Amino acid sequence: MANNNYNYPYYPEANPGGGGNTQVDLAEIFRKIRSKWYYFAISTPLFLAFAFYSIKSSPRVFKVEATMMIGTENKSQNLGTNQYLPNGIQLVGQKDNMLNELAILSSRKLISRTLESLDFEVAYFEKTTFKYIERYKDPIYPFEVEVDWTHPQFAVGYIEIEPISETQATLRVKEKEYFIYNKEDDTYQEIKGGDAYEVEETITFGQPFENELMSFTVNPREGASFQESKGYGFKIIPNALYTAGYQQLVEINRIPDANYITLNIEGATPNKEIRYIDSLCATYIRMRLEQKNSFAQGTINFISAQLSAVTDSLDEARTALANKSKNTNDISGSVGEMTMDIQRKEEKVGQLNIQVNYIDQRLKEINSQQSLDMIIAAAPTTAGIQDPNLIALMRELRELNEEKREKELTSAANSIEVQNLKVRINGKLSQLKASLENVKSTLKYQIQTVRRQIGQARGRVSNATGESLEIKKYSSQFFVNEDLANYLRQRLAEASISKAATRPDSYILDQARLSSTEPVSPKKGIIIASAFVFSLLLPLVLILGLDFFDTKLRSADQLKSMTDIPMLATLLHEKKSDAMFEQDFILSPLAESFRYLKINVDYLLDEAMDQKVIAVTSMVKGEGKTFTSSHLASVMALSGKKTVIIGADIRRPQLYKRLRQENEVGLSNFLAGKAGLNEIVKDTPIHNLDIITSGHRPPNPLEILNSARFEDLVEALKVQYDYVIIDTPPVGLVSDFLVLNQHADVELVVIRQNYSRKDFVKEANELKASEKLNRVYYVLNDVKIGKGGYGYGRYGSRYGYGYGDDEKKSKKKKTKKAAK
Repeated sequence: MANNNYNYPYYPEANPGGGGNTQVDLAEIFRKIRSKWYYFAISTPLFLAFAFYSIKSSPRVFKVEATMMIGTENKSQNLGTNQYLPNGIQLVGQKDNMLNELAILSSRKLISRTLESLDFEVAYFEKTTFKYIERYKDPIYPFEVEVDWTHPQFAVGYIEIEPISETQATLRVKEKEYFIYNKEDDTYQEIKGGDAYEVEETITFGQPFENELMSFTVNPREGASFQESKGYGFKIIPNALYTAGYQQLVEINRIPDANYITLNIEGATPNKEIRYIDSLCATYIRMRLEQKNSFAQGTINFISAQLSAVTDSLDEARTALANKSKNTNDISGSVGEMTMDIQRKEEKVGQLNIQVNYIDQRLKEINSQQSLDMIIAAAPTTAGIQDPNLIALMRELRELNEEKREKELTSAANSIEVQNLKVRINGKLSQLKASLENVKSTLKYQIQTVRRQIGQARGRVSNATGESLEIKKYSSQFFVNEDLANYLRQRLAEASISKAATRPDSYILDQARLSSTEPVSPKKGIIIASAFVFSLLLPLVLILGLDFFDTKLRSADQLKSMTDIPMLATLLHEKKSDAMFEQDFILSPLAESFRYLKINVDYLLDEAMDQKVIAVTSMVKGEGKTFTSSHLASVMALSGKKTVIIGADIRRPQLYKRLRQENEVGLSNFLAGKAGLNEIVKDTPIHNLDIITSGHRPPNPLEILNSARFEDLVEALKVQYDYVIIDTPPVGLVSDFLVLNQHADVELVVIRQNYSRKDFVKEANELKASEKLNRVYYVLNDVKIGKGGYGYGRYGSRYGYGYGDDEKKSKKKKTKKAAK
């Protein structure tokens, strides 16, 4: 029995491969990538073509920007005081801050007002080879569209116009997604997911065209004409559908620590976007000015109402005073003091009447449901009312109104937040109305009290003064009303001047303009560079990904990285299973790779220890163990060494076919005691090579292979031959090899490139780890030159020089002979 307790010797190509080495083999990766060079050759032009198409088909988008100064300080203005209005008359300002202004600029309300001033609702397009280009305000565009907005309109979908003659054209529509818009009630219905809406009609230029979803007139533009190389069409896009889009497109950035902002928008039609940004800024400034003027107008209305009432009283006093005698003696002494007291009380009544008038005006505005801005325009202190509850209610209403305005700018008008604020405002208005009526009742009572005091004082001096006192009374009323009227006229003039002088505190610093003459997209350089990178990356990922999920063993380096079992040689691919019988086999690269295997086997066999037995196996059938064992035996025999090969795969015998022998009597007959050694050893056509075929298949292959007669056979053959090669069953399928390898001095496991699975290597590792395989070595079979192998057995390029040439010469000679 062979001694299997050997360490692996060091020899070229047979040192351990590092079993389970997880380091990345960059050379192997590069070989895999190089072998699939055509992946890159295909992907690169495809990606570059896609990049070219993307650049050509994508619209050129430009960036437009503008800069605007935002004013956020808007203080109240006091128009002055007198004895009747000790707190003066105030022009109440709006509470502004930058966040509010940014919200206003991006609000639906402002965008909607801006679009109403523009002519965006019909967009004209020109169709080129790769894309549609919008033509805004293009004087050479061949037609204009006049839309009948009283009719429902097919919106957003593309309407193609193809001229037939100078007066007629074909109108085509084929859209699956579109809107039906009704401008009268500003509603639209989105249509998608159903059948396409299709129209193909002949229209006449200048004549209305109408169907169930369209009503418009296509008018030819004077001095412009259709060009045959281009296509034309338009889209009807109502402002209601533009609004949401512009809310998303406009980017507003605040400059840190400053009160000015930049507005940016990107679009494929620069002149259209420039006009929109300019109009947006102008509309914002106009709207803010209107809001400021509305507060000033509320104060003017209040002063005008007070002046009207005082003027009526002044006229009455003037008339009464004119009817009295002017020759009455002056009042002196105590009567004079009482007269001055009466005058002060008259002034008090005047003050109270102004306060009552203020309350009456507020109640009238509340009852007639005037705007909240009008109701809260004039503060209670403007009329001299100091009631803390009334002042607090007006302040709360002003704050709620500001909050509601902000919510309406940032959300829908019917949102829950806005509705809640409206409910709170209505509640506060009810409280304000009740408070006003309470204050009015108090003021009426005060007026009655003062007037009663005035009557009593007049009664006390009436007998003493007579007609003179009556004159004094009307004189006092006249001067009081005249003084108050003059004050109110002055304040009215100041308020009117203040309103007329109101200027917007926001203004445009830089008009809208292109930030650059180069488009922001498509970025040609980035697209081409990205396409080139992806053209390399995709094949790389594909190659490595396929390799990662590939279960087959593809190369010698891959085999080495998975095991510490040494590999003796790589055997070249050969289509013929009996190539050993070819006349020029000895000169072929295949024979050279087997000679290299023989050299390494000789290095392992210790002649002093009479080591001659080589067992050849594989993990499964089809890996080429019989091919390897038969050709190795032939090369050993052709080298002058007596060699015998045993067909020990008695379950599925193949060896006898390869060596062109009969299989009537063989190994199974010998092991069963039915034939002698001389009967089973047969000559082959190859000099120095004998064969023992497997013989008939017995019912108990494992038992007879494990018998003592097999050991006797091996020992007898070792005496007669230089090499004994055993062609064994696959070790991964049956356990026969494990009883045969105890007789072997060297165990060769054949692995077939692109056929054997990686799992087979793991199984062989486990067998070695469990010491069921001892002096085991790999032979990589069926390696194709340039397909991840090593040419001629890794060293094929070294030893194969000349063989290929001889082979080519031989083929040429055969061709010439055939031609003759």
